[in-house]
Amino acid sequence: MFGMDHCVCELTTIKGFKEGLCASAEKYDYIYLAAHADVAGFGTSDGSVSISWGEFAGALCETDCLKPECILLLGCCRGGLKKVAFTLFLGCDRIDYICGPRLTVYGR
Repeated sequence: MFGMDHCVCELTTIKGFKEGLCASAEKYDYIYLAAHADVAGFGTSDGSVSISWGEFAGALCETDCLKPECILLLGCCRGGLKKVAFTLFLGCDRIDYICGPRLTVYGR
C-alpha cells in the first residue's frame, strides 16, 4: 500500500542478528520487534532466547543499519516504558524514535 519493502529476521542471537544485518547491507526506516519482553530485555516465552535492550541497541548501532530518523516499533510488553527507551537511546545514538506499549499486550 505504501510501497514499502520488508525483510523478516528471526532474532535468536545477537551475533546471528549482526551477521544477517551486515550481510544484507540494507538501511531501514522502521524496525519492528515482536517478542515477549520486560524492562530488562526480550526473548521467547520459554526463555530459550533472552536479549537485553542494551545488547539490541548496540547491535543496531554496530551494524549501521538505521536510516536517519528510523523508528523502532516495539510490539512487545513494556516496549514503551521510559527505562526501556532510555536504555535503547543510550545504547545507540542513531535511534531517534521509539514507539511501544507501556503495559502488557494481549494477542487475539
